[in-house]
Amino acid sequence: MKSVRLLAVVLLVMGIAAGASAQATRTWVSGVGDDVNPCSRTAPCKTFAGAISKTATNGLINVIDPGGFGAVTITKSITIDGQPFMAGVLHSGGVNGIVVNASGGTVILRNLDIEGAQSGLNGIKIIAAQNVIVEHCNIFGSNAAAPNGNGINMDTTAVSLLVVRDCTISNNSQNGIRANTTAVINKLLLENVRIIQNGQSGVDLVNTVQATFDRSSLAQNGASGVTLEASSSSVDAYQTVFDNNAVGITTVSANQVKIALCQIVHNTTSISSAAGVQTHGNNAITDNNTNTLPSSSVTPTSANGQQ
Repeated sequence: MKSVRLLAVVLLVMGIAAGASAQATRTWVSGVGDDVNPCSRTAPCKTFAGAISKTATNGLINVIDPGGFGAVTITKSITIDGQPFMAGVLHSGGVNGIVVNASGGTVILRNLDIEGAQSGLNGIKIIAAQNVIVEHCNIFGSNAAAPNGNGINMDTTAVSLLVVRDCTISNNSQNGIRANTTAVINKLLLENVRIIQNGQSGVDLVNTVQATFDRSSLAQNGASGVTLEASSSSVDAYQTVFDNNAVGITTVSANQVKIALCQIVHNTTSISSAAGVQTHGNNAITDNNTNTLPSSSVTPTSANGQQ
């Protein structure tokens, strides 16, 4: 009889321990929460760092009310969504706002206000992930020496896709987005993104990055709207504005950038090298101090292609 009672007690304790350590598919944070809580809707956590350990892989962290929810390191597939607020991530004092180190995973960041307060390293630092999707975010105020000081800094050794949609990236000491990889081709997609008033380039493609810009604006950046540092990188830009930069587009080899329905205006120099940019013949390149024009046109590759 004693053995039966002992077994029952052991099973009860094991059940309690398993319940305490279980991770939820959806968790919650609140400005008045507490990280000792289970991060449920009625007992939310206070920070993203507190919630992430209690959120299952492929889970979702939601925000109950406006607040600052702190810097966080992400090591698994997860979504952090500040909707309907712009949830705050303050990362002053020489730290990154959000570090993504989720090898093979998908990380989605939505409706976040990521502020470096002029002393943070990078708004988002991507070390490893298969996919990172950043939507409806404001990323600003990182201030550090290169290679840090960026709104988004993607520096990976494996295949990655970075998608940035409907975001504003501004007032960082170095670049709005810095993208670098080794041995493989990373992909970068900008859709309706405003990258403005950064100290260096709006987008800096360091090595082996294939980028697409769609309906975006790269303006008032200290160096270039976009800089391609190596011949292994390329850009296809559609309906994108390069405005009031030192250089609209900077390239290092021929035919790296293809532009369609773009405006390159009010820069000190429109493009760094005529050979580096190909045109579809429907762009506005005007009112720059130096109006360097593309030296070649894009040749359609199929019967349906358009010049």
